[in-house]
Amino acid sequence: MNILMATALGCWILSTEWIWKSLEAERWIEENPFEMKEEFPTAHETHIVRERVKGVYRPLLFKDVGSIFVSPGATVPNQEKMQELIKVAGGKICGSKRKASIIIGASHGAVLSVTEQWIFDSVMVNKTLSTSLYPVFCTALTQHESPSMQH
Repeated sequence: MNILMATALGCWILSTEWIWKSLEAERWIEENPFEMKEEFPTAHETHIVRERVKGVYRPLLFKDVGSIFVSPGATVPNQEKMQELIKVAGGKICGSKRKASIIIGASHGAVLSVTEQWIFDSVMVNKTLSTSLYPVFCTALTQHESPSMQH
């Protein structure tokens, strides 16, 4: 979850070697050589954007998807952490299933319902992915079952 938050916020994602080298130098050393660019390319890209913006960086990833309702108990991580990630990435949280444009983690009638993986994957590529790739098939699934396990 920390990697997702850092990616959305445009923060450095550094190897632990940076910490050890900084300790040896008895000061914080230059971060750039220790950035994990290959492992987390989107984090690197959002970090560059954040540095270019003078002032406050505001991610807008979920800005245009409408209000999002996160189903309690239906998401991993918990509802509060998921809401925080959505807000950090520019999304608007809705407190009502009926008023939401998208529901994360549970199906509810005519409202578009997707799995939490849609949020994770969208953040990791810094692009709002198609919701059609992340449908919620059944509200009776437990956290340890996947739609492919259903008959």
